[in-house]
Amino acid sequence: MLKKLEHINREIVLSNNWWQYAKDIYIMPNGERGEYHYVHSKGSTFVIPITNDKHYIMRR
Repeated sequence: MLKKLEHINREIVLSNNWWQYAKDIYIMPNGERGEYHYVHSKGSTFVIPITNDKHYIMRR
């Protein structure tokens, strides 16, 4: 079972009538601080994870 992340803060970076771009700050189970960036819209969500070595994780 995955351990739960400790949510620290959420910042709305950009917002308009169609979508919001936000950034969450959290503490990972190993104690390191992490960021989660995402776009939320009324009709869809788009997330692109980036690894520590700057690789993008995409799935069709």
